[in-house]
Amino acid sequence: LRVMSFNVRCPSKNDGANRWEHRRDLLVQTIKLKNPDLIGTQELYEEQGRYIVEKAPEYAWFGISRRGNHEDEHMGVFYRKGRLTPVESGNFWLSETPDVPASQSWDMSLPRMVTWARFRTSKGNHFVYYNTHFPHRNQDEQARLQCARLIASRIAALNKNEPFLLTGDFNAPAGGPVQAVLTATLTD
Repeated sequence: LRVMSFNVRCPSKNDGANRWEHRRDLLVQTIKLKNPDLIGTQELYEEQGRYIVEKAPEYAWFGISRRGNHEDEHMGVFYRKGRLTPVESGNFWLSETPDVPASQSWDMSLPRMVTWARFRTSKGNHFVYYNTHFPHRNQDEQARLQCARLIASRIAALNKNEPFLLTGDFNAPAGGPVQAVLTATLTD
């Protein structure tokens, strides 16, 4: 199983040379070059998701935005249609009320979330997948730790015999406390 995590970057009109229109074909070329079965994206807008599957029709995608609609950043999950089938999927928010769309806690400036799915492979195997994007500001270190703890508690409730994958933009250094929380039960 080949897995990619990709912070797509919002399609801001004020990005100059980095505008979505200038980088979208390179993004699709990179996906085709790496040929992943599964891609977790961050900062994806619906128009970007539609463009990717239009140019790479071997993929489908799903997800909603951090505000619980389709008008903001998604943690979009792309999967190779001939290889993977989502059996069930959903979302939860990284907050004290994770089942409330767009909820935020821990002094975060924006809602943060997880888009997840249970997939069946073309060989009949199953696995669970989470994709996320943690808070980005320097002062969000405690919030990132809370996000990691919430995800770790959700993982602990899953079937231990079913493989699990986590991707995301964690906005935290390798070897730091956020990674330590996640790797207490996961292998990096």
